[in-house]
Amino acid sequence: MNSPSSGRTVHLVGSVPLASADAVFEVVGSILGPLVKRIPDGETGQRLKWIGYQGQRMKSVRGLELIQEIPVFSGPVPQSFPLFGLKAGVAPASLQFNPLGYAEAARSSYAAFRRQRDAGRLAHGTRFQVSLPTPTVVIFAFLHPRHYYEVLPVYEEAMKGELNEIVQAIPHQDLAIQWDIAGETEMSESTEWLRHFGPAVHELGCKLTREEMMATVARMVDAVPSGVEVGIHFCYGDPEGQHLVQPKDTSVVTDLANRVIGKIHRSLEWIHLPVPIDRDDQAYFAPLAGLRKPAATEIYLGLVHLDDGIEGARRRLAAATRVLSSFGIACECGLGRKPPERIPELLRLHREIARA
Repeated sequence: MNSPSSGRTVHLVGSVPLASADAVFEVVGSILGPLVKRIPDGETGQRLKWIGYQGQRMKSVRGLELIQEIPVFSGPVPQSFPLFGLKAGVAPASLQFNPLGYAEAARSSYAAFRRQRDAGRLAHGTRFQVSLPTPTVVIFAFLHPRHYYEVLPVYEEAMKGELNEIVQAIPHQDLAIQWDIAGETEMSESTEWLRHFGPAVHELGCKLTREEMMATVARMVDAVPSGVEVGIHFCYGDPEGQHLVQPKDTSVVTDLANRVIGKIHRSLEWIHLPVPIDRDDQAYFAPLAGLRKPAATEIYLGLVHLDDGIEGARRRLAAATRVLSSFGIACECGLGRKPPERIPELLRLHREIARA
């Protein structure tokens, strides 16, 4: 989906490692301008560790007890994952997860968004994007597998409550919601990486079906009211600057997207998917010919990579255009693991590629 006056449009997944939401809006607005339709707040501060933020908050949820802390990722944003269980005698329905922190952050960041918009630093019609994890990935990551199915619906309702606070606080015409589909995508591609988390986690990952995981995504998409834009980001992880699982092609993402599209009852404004740096072959993109998306749904390909710049992006663009007639561009994932001092350079690269 190419902008008629400026070339391809640009999508930012979520995290941007700058000092504040104000800094993110100002830098993105000044470099990308009307090329970007939606701007996230950068998930700055503690949210830069993505769902690690939720794992830490669960330590204060009454009725949960910490079983173990699993060191998982090193790299620029090191993380360990706390694994919780239900205390003896605690009914799952009694767990109180709210507030999750997303609504509070959205309200604060929207105030920054308005300041930058009122100062003329954001293009007219740009929306404020709030990126949220699916309930599936949070509960899979932080609850012992024996409690997964009984706690998942409780956390889903908590996330819907958080979403409701967001859509009540921010005018619908200014808002876009993105659901981040990470663990589901990775598990659909392969479950081998789950062995690091122990046999119980691996066993649960092998049992979960694409159908049930995408049914949860569809419910979360449908929970977003009309007038608010909604999109989905398919993710293979980026905790140490590389995917947890490398996609063999776009067949898994195409299948998952079709399952969501077949279940939802509202519009879906965009779909984002990654393109590994070494995939400039038509075979990688070929399965997207089977994507059953509505005509108005935008596709964003995460084909922008700092390591090979404009020339590498052109190769991936050329391969993609043999399968898709219209799409926007993006990075594979959020920018949170990139060096902060290189963010302006990376945004300018987006601009150059979009206008190429």
